[in-house]
Amino acid sequence: MPAGQTGEKETWGKPAKWCDESGMIDGKPYGVAILDHPNNPRHPSTWHVRAYGLIAANIFGLHDFDKTKPKGSGDFVMEAGKTVTFQVPRGAP
Repeated sequence: MPAGQTGEKETWGKPAKWCDESGMIDGKPYGVAILDHPNNPRHPSTWHVRAYGLIAANIFGLHDFDKTKPKGSGDFVMEAGKTVTFQVPRGAP
């Protein structure tokens, strides 16, 4: 998603290298950012974002995010006996 997108309508289902959520809790500012590693499958990830605070990288919901994509376009098939590794950016816990 282009930098500066805010709110559920502008960010839900959009691809981006990272996404963050912030707000006030008991008068104090809090926030969290999730970064997608460039080696991850389907980087940059699409994001499942909801106004009530849910935020998740979601590479599987492609048809739900973009109805022009065919059903099943978010399927992720692994060959038998193969593995897939999702990485976090360097310095992340």
